[in-house]
Amino acid sequence: MRNWRQAWPWLGLAVVSVALVLDIWHRPERIGIDFHTYFAAATVGLHRGWPYIYDQALVAAVQEQLVSREL
Repeated sequence: MRNWRQAWPWLGLAVVSVALVLDIWHRPERIGIDFHTYFAAATVGLHRGWPYIYDQALVAAVQEQLVSREL
């Protein structure tokens, strides 16, 4: 009974480690679309002014430039 109590933390660590490896290994895309949107909005805010982060056409244009540079 005592050996099982000592094994539970190691078993839990093994399960979490395997889950992390599988999560990293099976990543469908490197960076999510949300990152590009937030980064584009921040870029617009820094260069044009913070009220312009709500201009979806401008943010979409900057986002397209950011994504095309990564490919």
